[in-house]
Amino acid sequence: MRHNVIDFKARSSSQKTIETSVSCSGIGTHTGLASSITIHPAPENTGIVFVRKDLDGHPSIPALLKYLVNGHYATKVGLSLEESVGTIEHLMASFSALLIDNAFVEVMGPEIPIMDGSAAPFINLLKSAGLKSQKAPRKFLEILKTVEISENNSFARLSPASGFSIEFEMGFRKGILPKQNFFYTHTSENFCTHIADARTFGFFEDASFMYEKGLALGTSLENSLIFKEGVLLNEDGLRYEDECVRHKILDVIGDFALAGHPIKGHFYGNSSGHALNHKLLTVLLNDPSAWCIREETAKIPSLSKKSYPKTTQIPSFAFGQ
Repeated sequence: MRHNVIDFKARSSSQKTIETSVSCSGIGTHTGLASSITIHPAPENTGIVFVRKDLDGHPSIPALLKYLVNGHYATKVGLSLEESVGTIEHLMASFSALLIDNAFVEVMGPEIPIMDGSAAPFINLLKSAGLKSQKAPRKFLEILKTVEISENNSFARLSPASGFSIEFEMGFRKGILPKQNFFYTHTSENFCTHIADARTFGFFEDASFMYEKGLALGTSLENSLIFKEGVLLNEDGLRYEDECVRHKILDVIGDFALAGHPIKGHFYGNSSGHALNHKLLTVLLNDPSAWCIREETAKIPSLSKKSYPKTTQIPSFAFGQ
């Protein structure tokens, strides 16, 4: 599956929003509840703001790290656990990829619809809305020194770089399914071509554990890749031989969008998930010597085809960790 690509030969230096409002609906992967969103244009310097239209007072929730209320199996932001919006990472990655800085996202329900488990439906939705340039310059967050964090067998690091790139290794169940590695440079074209349609995934064996926690109640073969004893249950198969590790990169992009600005730096992750990604971003932002905010003027290089390795290995991972 491939998608039309908005042509940004150079990364735009001005902020952007969408031209017209667009909507979609579906089911929440964790709550199992019906959900719909309507995305509206927003003024410059607004950022991405979620609005819970189904709650009294219509609380507004900026998509920023300081509003993170839960990040263990998905990314949830809110004013409280009750006034929150969950599973925002695929939509946030789509905003990042299409260079959309400002938007209001009205949500009917506690969770963003999972759609097909990838970012592709959101990419297509946002493209259908069109993009509108704004006068204010785009600012980015530049990594000035390396910060890293480790937890159990997981590791995450951010280091200085000329653009935003990601290298990810995964192999969560050693001895059952083999490790994979993928390198990616973040541009609109690269995201739409190589990352957007990679779906979320999990294990049949973990279903009971997830259900007991009130999670994955809307997960199905229609919106997730499901493995049982290392065998893929989806009849339509994989979109890529390494679809799972590509989806992990999608999640990283969505998680780091909570920085509030595009990141200029290199991320390396080994078996990291949402929680560790958020902890690394917290470590970074708590160290003022590790980053600065600059106006964007530089081009970001494209990634050569040889940097996208093909593999027959199928990685392993528990639901949304």
